[in-house]
Amino acid sequence: MKETRTTQRISLKKAVITHCNNCNRDTKHRGVFIYRVTHKMESADFLADYMILECGGCETVSLCKREYLYDALEDEPEYIDYNSLTSEGFEVEDFTFLRADDQEMLPNKIYELYEEIRTQFITNSALMAGVGLRMIIEAVCLQQKIPGRNLQQKINQLNEQGLISKQELPILDKLRVIGNDSAHKIKSMSIDKLAYALDIINHILKSIYVLPKINKKLKI
Repeated sequence: MKETRTTQRISLKKAVITHCNNCNRDTKHRGVFIYRVTHKMESADFLADYMILECGGCETVSLCKREYLYDALEDEPEYIDYNSLTSEGFEVEDFTFLRADDQEMLPNKIYELYEEIRTQFITNSALMAGVGLRMIIEAVCLQQKIPGRNLQQKINQLNEQGLISKQELPILDKLRVIGNDSAHKIKSMSIDKLAYALDIINHILKSIYVLPKINKKLKI
């Protein structure tokens, strides 16, 4: 059998446990971006995951490589030298994201979009971050069944229904324009300026989805 090599982006549902240089101990990490390289051989498949991880404790972002082997005669993959995982920190912008517990309270589609946005910010992909923020607004309007012929009208309806404040209204409208420019004119705003819009999105998501659930839990 001829050896073949494939690559793909994957997502892991379980946390990755590896060393955090900042915490100086092994901690649970969330997979921000994972790129898998597979070498298919006659007797077994060799896999390597190249990962951007975020520590669940201090939120430090690091690089990690994991190598493991799929034996053709075994149903489950056999991990080889699991402790050889290496984690090397690197500088990223200090963005503010929703806490993991808060993010889990979001509807599934919005949760998935938010994960994508997180990746775009951490990897400094301003163009896609602008598109992603606009898509979050559209997803909220869709999930809340907000009427309107276009996104501008729906944003106004968000305000009229009390889901966003008058102060947030013009910012969301600017974000709508930024998303349009990113998607159709291949024009992006700096990631630092988009971070302000991210703060507004965080506040809106918490107000609509997180705080009501917390309020129910606090009922006496």
